[in-house]
Amino acid sequence: MSSKFLLGLVNEILDMSKAESGKLELHPEPYYADDFRGYINAVIQPLCDGKNQTLQFEVHTIDKVVPKLDILRINQVYFNLLSNAVKYTPEGGKIIVTVDEKITPENKDCITVSIRDNGIGMSEDFQKVLFNPFTQEHRDDNSEMRGTGLGLAIVKKIIDAMGGTITVKSKIGEGSEFTFTVCCDYVSENNTNRAAQVACAYRKYLRKA
Repeated sequence: MSSKFLLGLVNEILDMSKAESGKLELHPEPYYADDFRGYINAVIQPLCDGKNQTLQFEVHTIDKVVPKLDILRINQVYFNLLSNAVKYTPEGGKIIVTVDEKITPENKDCITVSIRDNGIGMSEDFQKVLFNPFTQEHRDDNSEMRGTGLGLAIVKKIIDAMGGTITVKSKIGEGSEFTFTVCCDYVSENNTNRAAQVACAYRKYLRKA
């Protein structure tokens, strides 16, 4: 557990260093709904299952529209926000993820995601600084609920790099809701050749191996 904590801390410090020096590069590519569901089922759902929590998705997306996102970075945003929701929500709690998508007049795919839980919540004072590095709310809780204080700061940096916004609403004892919006380019699912893209990615992997 100590080694995993230290490895996570080092990785988060490196991410913060990149972000603060303007070296957080984004590499957008089509992010298919099936791939996103696979990520949630493989990485997030087991966290909820471990605490008998309900993870509910309410998705309102546009058919045949595939957003172009930096998959690694957007997954990092989802992981940090959802793992926090799991951590600060008690056994048997509920986490609701709402995804809304619309095409703007500028022909951008605008995605708004809300992550709501019925966990322990946060004070108003802490909400003013929670995106600052190394900030944590002081509570009378166990050490397992304390992190590095970098996860939300990294989320904010990634969202900023994507040109998006993120906000939070929370009350002690009633839970928290994080909402972020990012607007990106997109492709039509009818105009993409999934098999060719998979083969291309595999060839890139082989060249690196």
